[in-house]
Amino acid sequence: MLQINQETKLSDWNSQLISELLDADEGEGLFYDFKASLHDTELIRKAATSFANYLGGFLVFGIKDKKAASGWARLNGIDDNEFAKELTNKLSGGKIVPNLIINDPKKIEITYKTKAYKVMVVHVEESSLRPHAIISNKDGLLEFWTRGNSTAVAVSYPQLTKSIEEARDTRNWLAALYLDTEYVDNFAQKMVIEDKDRSAVIPVHRINALVNSEASSSAISRIPTDIELIKLIWQLRELIDLVNSYRDMMIARRPLPLSNAATENQNDNKAIASAVPQIKQLTLTIRQHLANRYAGVREWINVVQKTGKTS
Repeated sequence: MLQINQETKLSDWNSQLISELLDADEGEGLFYDFKASLHDTELIRKAATSFANYLGGFLVFGIKDKKAASGWARLNGIDDNEFAKELTNKLSGGKIVPNLIINDPKKIEITYKTKAYKVMVVHVEESSLRPHAIISNKDGLLEFWTRGNSTAVAVSYPQLTKSIEEARDTRNWLAALYLDTEYVDNFAQKMVIEDKDRSAVIPVHRINALVNSEASSSAISRIPTDIELIKLIWQLRELIDLVNSYRDMMIARRPLPLSNAATENQNDNKAIASAVPQIKQLTLTIRQHLANRYAGVREWINVVQKTGKTS
């Protein structure tokens, strides 16, 4: 049987794996949690945040907990109609802070004793914005959960304070990144020389931003699960390095008695002018991604602007 761990992907889940879990009458593990239905909202929130606050994991809907039944008697299936919408509603509505983003579920169809069942598997990623808290329905207090060997466990005070400090630093960096893309837009545009002057004029500005600094490399390690953002950042860095290198070559060429300097300058300026629209499109895409995935990024920007803190 596949060992379900931090490296397991949603694509690894299939009817064979479900069958093996039921054959072995496996209980819940460090990286997966069974849910018979969508009815118990608070337990679903607890399990989801425990994975997000730990190393990620899977919610498996349509299978009862081992305490409720044994073997294949635990397979009860679940209605997949409006499942994703219902689950999203349970994990939103202001009851989990900060907002928890989950991936689309995977539907697995499995037959037992001629009857067809549907199991829905949801991957909850390790969150770069942890700790996520549940607002208790009982008293309105915040509850913080992480993952134990086979269930969600309350976060200890030392764990909580460390996680909050790390989250604050990550949020400050993401907010600063949002502002940084606006800065890059401004300075990239200033590097574009008018066509008539491209053989004689060298761009005055060089893009020296957070996104292409050494500091950003270490900051990227704070968002290991946001693969899309990491890719966008590296694409932007490559383009910024490219336009900066063209400008630097033009400056290095200036004191040299080269007969083709004007032609080379014009070519380099054209290359810069063609790269700038790509830079501006990437910075826009990054801002859109930040606003969509990190719902509070605009509020964090206010904090960064007031404190001047970026890490």
